[in-house]
Amino acid sequence: MYADKGYCSHKVEEELRKYGCRSYIIKRNNMKSKDFNRDREISRKRSPFERVFAVLPKVTRFRTLLKNKIIGYFQALAYNIRVMFNRIKPTYSTT
Repeated sequence: MYADKGYCSHKVEEELRKYGCRSYIIKRNNMKSKDFNRDREISRKRSPFERVFAVLPKVTRFRTLLKNKIIGYFQALAYNIRVMFNRIKPTYSTT
């Protein structure tokens, strides 16, 4: 399980082990078992997913759950279309 530093505790680690899950939680800076190289690798794997949540608005305008879901779907769709067009590189023919 990948998680933020906020979930870094011995209790959470024990629960994950109990259910057979592996912990990929970034350690806090004041912990003795802090490994900066491990945390860097975890951050690299998490960043594409975190980027999606970073660009989406955090405030909702509508009060009903259905409207908020629909707006969320359209925001995710717009984000994915923008990413798709940014990845497509034009090919130029040399004729």
